Amino acid sequence: MPRGLLHSATFGGPTGSPDLVVLHGMLGSSRNWSLVAKELSGFATVHTLDLPGHGQSRSLPAMDFPGMAAAVVNWLDAEAFEKVHLLGHSLGGKLAMWVASEFPSRLESLIVADIVPKDYPPHSQEILEAMARLDLISILSRRDAEDAMLDAIPDLGMRKFVLTNLVRGEDQQFFWQADIHGLLRSLPALSSNPMAGKAPHQGKTLFIRGGESNYFRPADEAGILQYFPNSAVQTIPEAGHNVHFDDIPAFVSILRSHLDV
Repeated sequence: MPRGLLHSATFGGPTGSPDLVVLHGMLGSSRNWSLVAKELSGFATVHTLDLPGHGQSRSLPAMDFPGMAAAVVNWLDAEAFEKVHLLGHSLGGKLAMWVASEFPSRLESLIVADIVPKDYPPHSQEILEAMARLDLISILSRRDAEDAMLDAIPDLGMRKFVLTNLVRGEDQQFFWQADIHGLLRSLPALSSNPMAGKAPHQGKTLFIRGGESNYFRPADEAGILQYFPNSAVQTIPEAGHNVHFDDIPAFVSILRSHLDV
């Protein structure tokens, strides 16, 4: 990866298909979107990015929205994309909102998955703190790590998701691929409303909500219109926060309709 660029993976779509750039959530990576990206590539060319401090992308001195947004736009410039459809989930959705607000001319449309423009509690703080406490020197296997984090992260699915960030170096020593300490320092800023104090974004926008999610409630729709007056909301009834994964066929169908392909 050339210095300063974000790591990305591309899933080629049909000739002339629209370019869809995907920004993952906190502690995710481009890998987490591979299955969905393959489905979306039936009608779009999908580019999944590792955000700064995640996956194979470098960290930033300040892991905040301005710095992350600049990294995304730098990637667009390096790849010679004038305009793209930008899709973000959770933290990636907040970042996508920031990019849309600051660089509206770079977007064909904005798609936000299960997050809204408001302040949130720092949901990931306990998980990040548990990751920071883990004695990686004593960990000899992924099972060791899973057992060590059982009390701090009792939910099996979440524990396995978090441990996708645990990798071995060339010396076979485990390390966290994500910048845990940088994310902890930046968590208050990343938990805030990315649209606070910003003018409304007038571009075409779609919000996709999980019907069983606690992150996006029906009452939040009024706040969405305040910042995104040209927006629509689609709900996937039986999906939770991971709306893109809980009902892949419904998610893909909504994206196909939005992209009008």
